[in-house]
Amino acid sequence: MSLELIIGPMFAGKTSALQSIIRRHEALGIKCVVYKPLRDDRYGEDYFIYSHDKTRVSALPVTHLTQQSVNSDYANAKLIVIEEGQFFDDLYTFVVKAVEYDMKHVVVGGLDGDRFRKPFGQILQLIPLADRLTKLTSLCKLCADGTPALFTYGSTTSSETIHVGGSETYMPLCRTHYNESTLLAAGQCPKCQAGLAGSVYRPRCSTCKYDSNNALIDALNALTAEDLRGSSWIESTRPRPSERHPTMYPLPQTK
Repeated sequence: MSLELIIGPMFAGKTSALQSIIRRHEALGIKCVVYKPLRDDRYGEDYFIYSHDKTRVSALPVTHLTQQSVNSDYANAKLIVIEEGQFFDDLYTFVVKAVEYDMKHVVVGGLDGDRFRKPFGQILQLIPLADRLTKLTSLCKLCADGTPALFTYGSTTSSETIHVGGSETYMPLCRTHYNESTLLAAGQCPKCQAGLAGSVYRPRCSTCKYDSNNALIDALNALTAEDLRGSSWIESTRPRPSERHPTMYPLPQTK
C-alpha cells in the first residue's frame, strides 16, 4: 500500500507522468483502474484521459470516487490512478480507505493551486499521508526561454474557482509574469501597484513611469504564429487594425 501525489500547474506534464505509470504497471500484468472526473470534457466525453498532445489512456469518468469501492474493477485492481484529483469532493475519504484499509497503491495527479494561487480541492490535505510527492513545473509562456512556470494564469473573467478549459483559457507563467499579468488585469501598475492610465492597449503609470509597450512587445515576440492563431488572450489585448496607429509596435505576421 502506498500513496503518490503528482502535482503542479497546467501544462507541467502531470497526465503524461500518470500515463507512464499506468503503462509500466500494465506491461507487468498488474491490474490498474483509472478514474477521471466526469466534468473534465476538454477532449470529449469519453473513456480516456488525454495529455495536451492528445496521447490517451483508458479511464472511467465518475462523479464520486467513494461509490467505486464496491465495484469489481476496484476490488481486483492493485493500482488506483486518479486524474485531476482536485475536482473530487470525496478525494480524501476515498484515498485514505483505498490505501490504509484496502491496501491499494494509489497515485493522484492534479493541480495544487487554482488560477488565483489558492489551494484547489483536497489534494493538499493528502500531503501528510503521502509516501512520495512530485511537484512538477511547466515553462513560462511569456518568458519563452525555458524559465520554470510555477503557476496557472487564467484569462477568463469568471470569478469561479472551477472553470474547465485548455490553452485557450490558461497558460503557465513564472512568478514575475504571473504577478505582472494579475496586476495589469486589475488595472494596477506591476511595479508600484498604483492605478494605471493610458488606453487599454497601452496602460502606463504616472507614478513610476511604467509603460506596458515594451513588456507587450516582448510578450508578443515570444509567442509563435500558432499561439496567436485563434488565441482569445491575444485577441483581447491587441488593437483592431482600424484602431492601430502607424507608430505602434508591429504585430507578428500569421498566415
